[in-house]
Amino acid sequence: MKKRKERIRLWENIFTYATCLSVFLVPVAVIPALHLDFEIIKVSLFRIAVMTMLLALGMKVLIEQKVSFPKLFSKRESVKFFLFLLFVMGMVWFFSVSKPLSFWGSYFRMQGLYTQIHYLLFFLLLSLGLKTKKDWGNAFSSLFAGSAICLIYGLLQALSLDPLNYNLQELSLGRIFSFLGHPNYFASYILLIMFPLISRLFNDKSWHIGVITSLALVALLLTGSRAGFLGLIAGFGTLSLLGLLIFKNGKLW
Repeated sequence: MKKRKERIRLWENIFTYATCLSVFLVPVAVIPALHLDFEIIKVSLFRIAVMTMLLALGMKVLIEQKVSFPKLFSKRESVKFFLFLLFVMGMVWFFSVSKPLSFWGSYFRMQGLYTQIHYLLFFLLLSLGLKTKKDWGNAFSSLFAGSAICLIYGLLQALSLDPLNYNLQELSLGRIFSFLGHPNYFASYILLIMFPLISRLFNDKSWHIGVITSLALVALLLTGSRAGFLGLIAGFGTLSLLGLLIFKNGKLW
């Protein structure tokens, strides 16, 4: 029994480490020596991390011989949404002009169906594998640490202090891109971390989270991304609407 618990704990730790490394390392990973110095390393690391998480969770389930689903999957609407999403992704691939290109993605972006499935699988694995508040706290701490590095590097670009000396057209236009390769991609990444940062700031009121949030707002401004600003406005609008629903009903649904 003791050895069984130790094996379960081992695979739980592997899952947690793979999760933390993915959200920390993927955004900051870059290899200047490569032709596609941003895309290849990020996509490759992300796929490896997701497969490691899947292996760890699968081994834990085999040893434990049970699967505990979060409340999200107990709702019929959630299951229907995921099935519909998979159906749409499959139909887009099936009716595409070039099925191999649609599945694998282009050499320059690698954002085909194969990678899209990894994104969806990543979300599902997080929902199934992170059980405790400590696990989620470790994942978010890793996310915020990686985002802080990205934001600081972006601000160094704005000050013409880029240690990697990237000479891209965007920098000459005064737009920063950090480790993401394009200002719009960087703005999208900032939007992804913005609302978890705001949530942590309201809950913990820690000064370092406040600093990272402020840096994120400044960096978003320096990207010069109109889509990023529209996304921020839409995000705050959605957050306000959800807040009103929760305040009125005591729950979201």
